[in-house]
This record gives sequence, structure tokens and C-alpha cells, in this order.
Amino acid sequence: MRNLKLSMLACAALVVLATGTASAARVVVLEVRGDDSSDFEDMLVESLKAQHDVVESRAFDRAARREGVGDELDASAIAKVARSLDAVAVLDPMLAKRDGEWEFMIKVRGRDGKVKRKMKIELDAPRLGAKGKKKVSKAVLEVLDEVLSKDKRSDAPRISKDKPRAIEDEEADDNPLPVAKGKGKSRGKAAKGTPKVSARRDEAPVERKARGRGDDEADGADETEEAEADEADEEDLDKVAEEAEDEDDDEEDRPRPKRSRSGAREIRRAGILVEAGSTVITRKLTFTSRDFEQAPRGYPGSPVPTAHVAGEVFPVAIAKPKNIGAVLGFYGEYDKVMSLTTRTSQAMDIPLTTEQLRWTVGAKLRYSFGKAANLPSIYAGFGYGRRAFIVDRSNLPDGVGLDLPDVDYRLYEPVVGLRFPVGTERLALTLGGRALLMQKAGAIQYDNEYGAAKITGAEGEAIIDAAITRMVLLRLRGSYTQIGYAFVGNGAQTNNRDGDPDTQDVGGAKDVWIGATAALAVIY
Repeated sequence: MRNLKLSMLACAALVVLATGTASAARVVVLEVRGDDSSDFEDMLVESLKAQHDVVESRAFDRAARREGVGDELDASAIAKVARSLDAVAVLDPMLAKRDGEWEFMIKVRGRDGKVKRKMKIELDAPRLGAKGKKKVSKAVLEVLDEVLSKDKRSDAPRISKDKPRAIEDEEADDNPLPVAKGKGKSRGKAAKGTPKVSARRDEAPVERKARGRGDDEADGADETEEAEADEADEEDLDKVAEEAEDEDDDEEDRPRPKRSRSGAREIRRAGILVEAGSTVITRKLTFTSRDFEQAPRGYPGSPVPTAHVAGEVFPVAIAKPKNIGAVLGFYGEYDKVMSLTTRTSQAMDIPLTTEQLRWTVGAKLRYSFGKAANLPSIYAGFGYGRRAFIVDRSNLPDGVGLDLPDVDYRLYEPVVGLRFPVGTERLALTLGGRALLMQKAGAIQYDNEYGAAKITGAEGEAIIDAAITRMVLLRLRGSYTQIGYAFVGNGAQTNNRDGDPDTQDVGGAKDVWIGATAALAVIY
């Protein structure tokens, strides 16, 4: 008898599951408007992918571009893209703060782009804890399954005897559901962080209201409290049903704007940037000394071209540009003069091969203000780099010298900068600066050259980015680097240039590098 009862219970459960759950379907999850972290979109995707084939918002954006959909997505545009993806339902979510309260709203659209159901969730903060996510996910699945079940039943051809619906009636489907207010609150008040979930079909303004906590700290209420809360909710629903048709919320019903066209993401939030081009560098080395015949002449360099490559990668931003982890990135820059020679006045007919280069690698944090793509962003980072100017003296005859010290700077580089678009995200100006914390300077500090010195350095740069296409930028950069020396006076070239080692002849030096770069950058 016991086995018979168990078998009957199992059969009943199977029947319930078979009748109450829709089969797996392809469902689109659009970007959650108002959610910079992408956490709410991730929660929706995770809750659906175990039972359905989920199309994430980025894939939807790519399909929208293929279909030639405009910058705003109305119901017909959403339907067009959904059909191209063979999707039967679209979740259209939004996170907003109204009257001091956070609301998470989800429109469940059918394959025709029209709103079939709505959910509204009240939050104390723009986030959900683990328990809150679980309860919201369960409610979303239930609502979606009902919509899919209804759509499946409506696939069969039928003739409606009802009058055609007016456009005003179709637009009424998009009217939001107001959150229930009234006496139910006093009887079953939820703890802080509890999300209140409302949902309705297109036929009935309100069907039911589910409740669940959003904070992990809020434990579940006991059965008595839940029963009271449910009873209070039922009383609230009658009032909501009467008010729902009169509620007018144009903001929710406006066509949703698509994401930035630059690779379906904002340019300022690029996950990968690779640039290549050329830099023209001019170097000038001057010395501070007393006026005498043996004073060093320095190096009045001419502009020389270099090969230039640079790149940035923000690993998290590649997939989730608005996630908190997307602020961390890594960067690198490299410039090298391809052909440069130096000559000494003692042997002008002998060209001396010269190596001139600069490179930097490091990590930085990037933060973008606000939600609009044409708002500023800032960055701060820390890197390690090298700048070198080294002359190959091996071809000089014996007794012939070159009165020019080599430099091989190894340094740390704290960097800060501000990027602000000029009216549009497709044109932006970046102003940045670096402190050059010198670790060593190379041969210039040898005892037979200028010896020990106090060295300070700084660099400033200005960058103009102009978008040629969605993923290609023209990048123009100007930079000014200055490194200053205050010699201690223990080097041969500082004290003994005039043959008298008891007096210091050279007190300091200034090494200036000026660069102008033109490059093409590819971003994603």
C-alpha cells in the first residue's frame, strides 16, 4: 500500500511538472538599463540558462546591427531582431530609483515584441543578496514559463470573434504595474532588503505578488509570518488591480536606446586597445656650467621618426565593461628610432650608430563617470620603464673621443589622467601626467663622466582620439619629458674639464624629449 501511495504521488508530481512548465526555448536577456555593474543581467542569465537557451544582450546588439535596426528599440524592432535569432521571448529589464526607492522592473515580451507580462521588484539598494537573487530568479522563471506556455498554445491557427484591438489598447499592455500599497504593509511588513515582486499578464492587470528577501542577512520568516504576508498581499492586489489601468508611466514605455555603436560598447570602456603608428622624437641635452672654453656643448638633436606600438587590456571589461572588476587594466608602450647616427667633431667622417628608445609597462585603474558614453573618465596607474640614448663608439680611432654621455634611464612611473569627450564619444581629449622616479641613469653617472647627481623627472601628454569607425580610432599624441640633474661634483667631467679638479665646472644638466605620435588604434 505504501509503494502504491508513493507511485501515485510520483505520477501526480510528473503531471504537475508536465502541465505547469514550458519546454526549453530561446530567450533574449536585454541589457539592464541603469545597472552599471551588469550584476542584474548576470543574475537573469544564470537563472534562465539551466532551462532555456539564453541569448545575452551583447549577442542581441550584434544581431540588431546586422538587421539594420535604428538607435532606439521599440516593440517592432525588438520583434525583428528576436525573429532573426529564433527567440520566442525577450526579457526587457530596467533598474531605476524613484521617490527614493530602487525598483527592478522586467517586461516579458513575446516573439511579436509586445509586452505579455510585467514584474516590479522594490529594493532598498541597487543590489541583491544570494537569497534575494534566488527568490527573484524563481519568480522570473515562473512568469516566463507561463508566457511560453501561452504562446505555445496560441501557435495553432484560430479565428478571433473579438473586435480588432485599437492601438491605444496595444500600448496599454506596456503600462507598468504600480507597487501595491496599503493595509497589507502593516500586517506583513518585510525586513529591510526584502524585494517585493509584482507580476501581471496582458489579459489581467494583476495576477499575483511574490515576496523574497534580497539581503543575505535577512533569514526567511516562519510559516505564520509568510501566511500573514501572503494574506496581506492578496488584499493589496485588489487595490492594485483597480489602479493599474489608470497608472501612466511614459518613461517605462519609451523605446529603449541601443548601446554605443563602438563595438557594441562605449569607447571609454574598451576592453582591448591596440595601436600602431610612428612617433617623431626630438631630444635636447643641455648643461649648466660656468662660462669657459671647455664647457660641454650638449646634444642639439634633430627630429627623428620611430616605430610606435602600444596597447591596453582590461580583462573583465572585455566581457563585462560595467562590472566593478572592469576598472583594472594593464598597458604597454614602445618607441624605437629605426635609424640614427651621431658624429664627433674630432672625426666627422665616421658615423656612429646610435640607439634611442623608450618603453613602459604597468597596471592602471580606470573609472568612467555616469551612464552616458560622452561623460569623462579618469585613470591612475603605476609602471616601470626605460629611456635610452646610447652611442656605439667602437668605430672611433684610438685617441678620438665623443664628448656626449650615454643615458640609460630605468625608472618607475606613477601616472594619472583625465579623458573627456568633446560633445560626443567619437571625439575625446585626454590630458595625463607622469612622475619619473629614477632608479639609475646609465653611463652619465659613471666616475669618468659626470658622477652622482640628484635626478628628477616628469612627463606630460595630450591625446586626441577621433573615431573613424566603430572599432578604429585615429590617435594623435603630444608629449613633453624633462629630466633634470643636480651634480654632486665627484665626476671627472664635472670637476676636471679645465684641468683643475679643486673647482666644480658643471653644476647640472637638463635632458628634454619631445614627441609627436600619429597612430591607428583598434578597440574592442
